[in-house]
Amino acid sequence: KTDEIRLQSMPDLIQEIKNAGPFYITTKMDGTSATYCYEENEFCVCSRNFKKKEDESNIYWKIARKYNLSEVLKEYKNLAISGEIVGPSIQKNPVSLSEIDFFVFTVYDISRSKRLGYYETLSFCQTNNLRMVPLDSLWEDKDSLENFDFSLNVWLERAKGRYLNSNNPREGIVIRPINPIYSPSLQGPLSFKVINNVYLLKEK
Repeated sequence: KTDEIRLQSMPDLIQEIKNAGPFYITTKMDGTSATYCYEENEFCVCSRNFKKKEDESNIYWKIARKYNLSEVLKEYKNLAISGEIVGPSIQKNPVSLSEIDFFVFTVYDISRSKRLGYYETLSFCQTNNLRMVPLDSLWEDKDSLENFDFSLNVWLERAKGRYLNSNNPREGIVIRPINPIYSPSLQGPLSFKVINNVYLLKEK
């Protein structure tokens, strides 16, 4: 399953990301998550909870066909890709797209039980004509990291903003180390989201 813990529910993650070194921030896309991979030579198309049977109207399979993912992943059978499907008829289409699209947020190496880092994921997406979730900012310069304010209020401010080419508030941001790091708090890869309070008010 693909999910991100909300920072407000686990504030210890602030210290973990502070100690993690270089990190990056992406926009959290508001849609429905999907995962694609091969399992024993079978191409698998999955929602957050289920493997989906192929049919013409299924949005998960529409994305698989749009990006030719069965052929792409034949070359990378050790990898699984997860991302967000967004667009018309999905969560009221806050990103204001005219057709459904797919934004990769994780590439997972099944053979090593490990996520790829930021630059490996970016390279994979560029090589295979896939779109990665929009990059908000990269923090890898030593001086900028030393001067970064990691307080919760700053994260909440950073989460604000609107989706590109839209007047709708974005759902928030996702923060990850550039190179995956184990989180004692999460007992898995360090990664968390900060929800935009303006978005929360609009949803009420």
